[in-house]
Amino acid sequence: MDSLLSLKNIRKSYGDRPIFENLACDFYGASANMILGENGSGKTTLLKLIAGLARPSTGEILFRGDPRIGYLGHNTFLY
Repeated sequence: MDSLLSLKNIRKSYGDRPIFENLACDFYGASANMILGENGSGKTTLLKLIAGLARPSTGEILFRGDPRIGYLGHNTFLY
């Protein structure tokens, strides 16, 4: 089965501070995924990369087809 989204060797850093390196994973249709980590571990940064709101320092984000992605972050104050 082909993945709907592939992250290949993603690295994101801000200046000299790396957020994550060599991140690779695949996401498939009809599945649920959870991103877990401590505060400051890069969860929001990863979601922003997937949504196209930020660009990786290196690596590729590949979508199959024409993706429709929405991002609703915690700072929008929509409750």
